[in-house]
Amino acid sequence: MVGVDVMNVHGGGAFGNKTTALVALAMGINRLSERARSRLTLENDDVTFTPDDLLPFCEENRIPFVYDVHHHRCTAGVKNVTDDVVREITERAIKTWLGREPLMHISSPAEG
Repeated sequence: MVGVDVMNVHGGGAFGNKTTALVALAMGINRLSERARSRLTLENDDVTFTPDDLLPFCEENRIPFVYDVHHHRCTAGVKNVTDDVVREITERAIKTWLGREPLMHISSPAEG
């Protein structure tokens, strides 16, 4: 492996309602064993869940947030992802790691 002790996943599908999907996600997370939950991280994606959706969820549920700047910038409907916005989200994301070494993800566009 790559020497990390986390399972990083995207928020999943919203199925037409992000609020309901986040409630279902929380219910699923609460069914995890403590060992599994302690390894879970959530990452914003490029289609459905932005940092504005997942970061408050992670802060409330004490789940480390993996910030992907590229996904943030290419999500449909997201505008003005300025350096200041990236800095603020990065700082908040780091705090969700509660003293553990934080991980960030920098995805890249597909060829073609």
